[in-house]
Amino acid sequence: MTFDIHARRPFIDGIRAIAVTAVVAFHVGLPFVGGGYVGVDIFFVISGFLIMGQIWQDRQAGTFSFAAFWARRAIRILPAYLLVIAASALIAPFILVFPRELESFGNEILYSAAMAANHLFLSQEGYFNGAAEIKPLLHLWSLAVEEQFYLVAPLVLFTLWPVHRRFGHGLAPAVLTVLLLVSFALCVLFTGPNATVEINYSFYLTPLRCWEFVAGGLVAMLLARLPRLPRLVSELGAIVGLALVLGAIVFFTAKTPFPSFWAAIPVVGTAMLILFASTHPNTVVAKVLALPPLVGIGLISYAWYLWHWPLLVFGRIYNFGESSLPMDLAMGGVSLVLAVHTYLWIERPIKAWRKRARIELSWGLVGIGIVALLHAAVLGSLFTGVISPSVARTLTAATLPPPTVRKVECSLGNPDDGVCGAVAGLNNGLIWGDSHAREAFATLRSQGVRHDAHLYVSTASSCPAILGATITINETVAATCTAALKNTESLLVSKAADLQFAILYARWNIYTPWTGPSAGGSERVVISGPGDASGEAAFVAGLQLTFERLRQQGVERILVVGPTPELKRQAADCVLRATRYGLDLDSTCSIKRTAVDARRRLAIDWLAKATADQPMVRFVDPLSLFCDGTWCRPYADGATLFSDDDHLSAAGVERLYEGLQSDFNWAFGDPPAATAP
Repeated sequence: MTFDIHARRPFIDGIRAIAVTAVVAFHVGLPFVGGGYVGVDIFFVISGFLIMGQIWQDRQAGTFSFAAFWARRAIRILPAYLLVIAASALIAPFILVFPRELESFGNEILYSAAMAANHLFLSQEGYFNGAAEIKPLLHLWSLAVEEQFYLVAPLVLFTLWPVHRRFGHGLAPAVLTVLLLVSFALCVLFTGPNATVEINYSFYLTPLRCWEFVAGGLVAMLLARLPRLPRLVSELGAIVGLALVLGAIVFFTAKTPFPSFWAAIPVVGTAMLILFASTHPNTVVAKVLALPPLVGIGLISYAWYLWHWPLLVFGRIYNFGESSLPMDLAMGGVSLVLAVHTYLWIERPIKAWRKRARIELSWGLVGIGIVALLHAAVLGSLFTGVISPSVARTLTAATLPPPTVRKVECSLGNPDDGVCGAVAGLNNGLIWGDSHAREAFATLRSQGVRHDAHLYVSTASSCPAILGATITINETVAATCTAALKNTESLLVSKAADLQFAILYARWNIYTPWTGPSAGGSERVVISGPGDASGEAAFVAGLQLTFERLRQQGVERILVVGPTPELKRQAADCVLRATRYGLDLDSTCSIKRTAVDARRRLAIDWLAKATADQPMVRFVDPLSLFCDGTWCRPYADGATLFSDDDHLSAAGVERLYEGLQSDFNWAFGDPPAATAP
């Protein structure tokens, strides 16, 4: 069968159309395309077929040139690539507001300019998680993998050619098959995260993806030697190939371990499509793939892939990190329009100009491409070295609270942190609770020092100071909470800490049932106690048991701080973005008082029952410090009061203390102020 890799094959554009449509639909969030990300694997196979096939045939004809090959790749890839990077850089300062966002974006440009974006994103590991939503150039990892393949493929095939000629025409395909099998085995081995591999090396690294390119290259070599197949064989083979591709797109999900061996399904399917459609271009599948609408989408597929992701990400960031199907569809549509214009006014004219002017594909063009990439690198450096620092200088800790503290020292709940001894001459106390207590510890400790009071701390995430109860979100949280409560209780009994007071503070809301819309996350906590006790009974009895244990160990004053509001969005992010975008802060970042009251109703009721008639126990509700009759706000007096959507920032804890100063001072052991005569 006569085979020319350079011949026009319209069905290839049809396969590209399936690939790019699957990727865009998956990123937009349309149903029934849970495996749309395999579109990238389809592109890899097509690239391997065309690029390796062209190199091999040109080497056979004696016309191959490294300079011409890399110059052709530069002309094909870089114009649209650099255009999208430049356009993203123009948009970014209007959408990205945090120094870390601008610095991260600058690094994305730098690594993309070096065609090494896959290594950057491997170090961040965020393709399938929420972090991916804030990386405008994340999709360029696949272009980096392709470009790295373009650097290596001609060297490998050039080296194989003399061996191939000397030892027989079957040697080169055999060597490439071994390479494919080794790469595939490593791909399966290093797909993570799992018990043996912490991060997913196989997703981003070229050596672990090269088997997909080689699969396409082997198809090109096979077609050059394959006799003409019966029409029926080609029909059935193409149908099976298409079924494998579409099956992966429809039935895979973000939870499918990938690439692993699952990637073989779309890769084999694409290879079969190319193989059997090439042997008989008049098969039904080949004709369908060559229909004008599919060919048209295939022609703009590269530009559409480049444009769609930055627009989706910028739209989602502008929407405070929230996906909206109407907005995502609109961004997908805008990116399609931009792709059409990019093809019509950039890609096609450049191709026509090169043919018309008979531009020599030389090292000079390669050098121009490198210089253009260096200019992009300078643009990335501008974001990391100039724009990000200048924005950082305009922000303070009050407007941009530091990240949540994950560990505290001297914790009774975790003796590994070191249990600090009592301070002579001071009132020694304990702040006890979940991560809300952990966040409040540093600020309250500094306030305590001013009142000759020393604070210990006992905290564990999703673990309130409710003895005798089991808190269950998952097995890990339950085990951690149980251990923390037991450690604290045993240290109290052993009098490792000589305590006079205790402050109990937690995100009490999440330990009560809630069936309405969640204001501060999607936690679903089950609380149970001894016997059949659960819910309210376990909560009240467990908290009263905590009071009893504390009193037994000499604690004289117990302050229970009620729940603070839970927000609908990350506070600092929302306030800063809304201010930059000129949006109303209340309607954008605050939450209705009625919603907060509904969310807290059970928690307040249960806390009131648990603290009623308890000697030396005082229950305080801080809600009025953060809410008026209409709104609960995450900001006040130029400061952001929350570090995320529910934890108080340092400014928020200061507000908590100042608003409840008499109650905290009572806990610290200050004598009551004298009453004026």
